[in-house]
Amino acid sequence: MLSQAALLENEDIARVTLKPVEYLSVILDDEKNGGRSAALILTREDILSLKRYERHALNIPTSLPRVEQQLGFTRSGIPGLEPKDMLVTYRAINNHGKSWLGIEDGIKRSGFAIDLFAAQFSGQGQQIINYIEKMDFARQLDLTVADLTIEEVRDKTPSPLGETDRKVCITLAKFLKKTASQIKNHQHAAGTLAQHIDTFSTVLSVQLIPGINDKVKLARRSDLDQQIKDLEKDIEQLTKEIEQKNKEYKTATNNIAWGTSEQV
Repeated sequence: MLSQAALLENEDIARVTLKPVEYLSVILDDEKNGGRSAALILTREDILSLKRYERHALNIPTSLPRVEQQLGFTRSGIPGLEPKDMLVTYRAINNHGKSWLGIEDGIKRSGFAIDLFAAQFSGQGQQIINYIEKMDFARQLDLTVADLTIEEVRDKTPSPLGETDRKVCITLAKFLKKTASQIKNHQHAAGTLAQHIDTFSTVLSVQLIPGINDKVKLARRSDLDQQIKDLEKDIEQLTKEIEQKNKEYKTATNNIAWGTSEQV
């Protein structure tokens, strides 16, 4: 049976190891709590989950006195689990949380720009159709653009264009070239945003979570009670769930960057 001193020490270590788990676990939302369904779509619940993680990350203590105050002790007696060690972890989580703001701003800017471009393109596309239907060759065919098929266009015998039709074709070519350039710019912006989201996920799964696991291993080697060992299993499961979430976020990046997810 553990002595009273050992029990108190175990309680301290439990606080040391549990706090970071609390901050990391807020990023997770399962279906029973109103989170993600099976579809890989970035839902409003996902955004709220990330915002909760960001809020917790920004609110954690980043000075040694505040860390000691929150943990409730100034010394654990275990190298790697001292308040100064937890301060390093807390600051890493804090900096990671700060990085989400830039990504969020990028998502908003990209979404707004693409929505605006799509609205303009839709209107301009109708203008193009109107111009084409007013061209001499179109009136001669007595067809609208909607009536034409690719096969019919290919079967038509080419004929010289009049001066007016040539001017319209030149104008349309310039417009399509400009549109292609705009699409390329949006693709570049979406690619950059995808890289930032990937970096955010990588820092979480490659740096933060392994750091927490290392501290749990330290606690296990210190012959702590079953509660700490159970905590290690919980963190291992948490790691798997977050890594799966990261994969889903990466898959959803194209949706959110291109504005194709109606749920965002």
